[in-house]
Amino acid sequence: MSSNKKPMVLVILDGYGHREERQDNAILNAGTPVMDRLWREQPHTLIA
Repeated sequence: MSSNKKPMVLVILDGYGHREERQDNAILNAGTPVMDRLWREQPHTLIA
């Protein structure tokens, strides 16, 4: 087991929503550069 400890954050975005359709999707249509980068570069999952 590795002894290297690295910082970790658990973020739960309750109510943030995830939907591929752009119509009537405020989150997808908004400018969210930080969230876009986190989604591309960091491990994540969706809970249904």
